[in-house]
Amino acid sequence: MKRTRTVFFVCLLLTEISFLDAQTFSQFTNNLKIKALEIILYENDTKISKNNIDKAKSINDIKVKLAGDFFHIKNNQLGTMSFFQLDTSGINTSVRVEKFFSYTGTSFFLDTFLNNTTYKKNENIIYNNVYEPTISLRVQQPLLYNSFGSINKYVIQKAKTTHQISRIKEKINTRILLNYYSKLYFERLTYKNIIEFFKQNLKNTQSLYVQTKEKAQKGLLDYDDVEKALSATLQLKIKLIDAEGYLQSIEDEIKKQVSISNSNITELNLFFEKSTNFYYENIPFEETQNGKMLLLIKTDAQENQNIAKNKKQPELNFFANVEYKNSFGNSILNSYPEIADPGFMIGLELKDPFGNSFKKTELEEAKLELREKDLEYRLAEDAYNLKIKKILASINLYKKSYNIKVKNMISLIKREKIEKAKYETGRLGLSFLIITENEIINAKIDMASLKSKLIQLYLDYFLIIF
Repeated sequence: MKRTRTVFFVCLLLTEISFLDAQTFSQFTNNLKIKALEIILYENDTKISKNNIDKAKSINDIKVKLAGDFFHIKNNQLGTMSFFQLDTSGINTSVRVEKFFSYTGTSFFLDTFLNNTTYKKNENIIYNNVYEPTISLRVQQPLLYNSFGSINKYVIQKAKTTHQISRIKEKINTRILLNYYSKLYFERLTYKNIIEFFKQNLKNTQSLYVQTKEKAQKGLLDYDDVEKALSATLQLKIKLIDAEGYLQSIEDEIKKQVSISNSNITELNLFFEKSTNFYYENIPFEETQNGKMLLLIKTDAQENQNIAKNKKQPELNFFANVEYKNSFGNSILNSYPEIADPGFMIGLELKDPFGNSFKKTELEEAKLELREKDLEYRLAEDAYNLKIKKILASINLYKKSYNIKVKNMISLIKREKIEKAKYETGRLGLSFLIITENEIINAKIDMASLKSKLIQLYLDYFLIIF
């Protein structure tokens, strides 16, 4: 139920991002999904893995083999009498149909042979013309090695598992990419906001510089106050240039994937409100996409070990063969109806190499692989639990810090108003007013940065629980 509620809130969040710029964040992520080459590559890998399922299933395809040959023997001695020699020639044709059932490991072979032999005393006199049709059906069933098709079934199942893993990887990798560029998107908005702070403060500082210069010219202030005001103005210009440069680097990084347009700052504020008001919860690792993927990998390794154990078994096959044959047909039309009663054969075939060292090493390798995948799962689970706790702790800490910074900002604005009044009446030096102005701009930047951090943690939270 909690998991459902979380997904509902996410959907609600994305649905409600309808700003003055007509869902610019949604458009941004949608453009990424369409244009990002990495996402196209992830999709292609998934398609390849799906195609491999059909390739693995091809073991069940019906196979047909056709063969034919012509033979001629000059003066072929027949029987024990050397004077009984005939020219022998003929045609052999055969058709084999094979069908394998991977779910049982059963093989069926249907063979039809037709031998037409002509015996001649000389080129003009035919001694005999014989048609020999044969029809046989063979069934083969493995009993130990590949018992009831266990190895063949695993090949198909592994292809399906690989496809499942590929689909999850595609989702995870796509989410990672979207998360990276979503962070850049909101960091861009943050720095646009910070630049606006700098520009507004620069106007105030420039105005203060002009006023101070005019008062100094009238002898109301010392010229060192003019230099202080000028220095404050120049320092703000430097900070503005640095912020614009960083903003440009963010936009250049985004433009590697998609184009960007103007966005409304309301978008940042609304997303910040959602990130602070959202109900966070600790989702179990096995419910995340990464947990499901690693569990699939571990399960596959377990099955691979079982198959390696089976491969150590001797190749013991049960077989049954039924054959219909006519050795004396005098025409192709009557040779098949005159096929004699069937002969049959049943038995066992055993094949087992001495030592079997390859199969032993294969089993040991499968055991080590299973242990490795189990450790990888446990390590990933521990890392997940540590990271989710860290994210939730950081969110709570930043939320508390932000509330304090809001109170501090209110206090600084009040202090600035009081100090401006004192400065106008000559009861306070310019240095104190400049210090307060700097503290206000720094507080604004801190609050904007903290907003950005909370949004990034919010995005990371949904990335890790995905």
